[in-house]
Amino acid sequence: MAITSFNLAHFAKKRAMALLSNVGSFNSANNVIGKVIFPLFDLMTKEDFETIIKFPTTTGADLPGATQPTAL
Repeated sequence: MAITSFNLAHFAKKRAMALLSNVGSFNSANNVIGKVIFPLFDLMTKEDFETIIKFPTTTGADLPGATQPTAL
């Protein structure tokens, strides 16, 4: 993956988490998870997943209606 080849994984993961934390609809959540989070799946840590699970409470992200988090 080019992201890891150029040592950009940290920046990509940080941006992906920021995008997901700000989704305002379940459709947006599905898009971000499918197109941004899944490609970085191998780079995610247990703490990243715990953070994602807490997003609806901590950031107001609309994850409860999304269907993609069940695949995580």
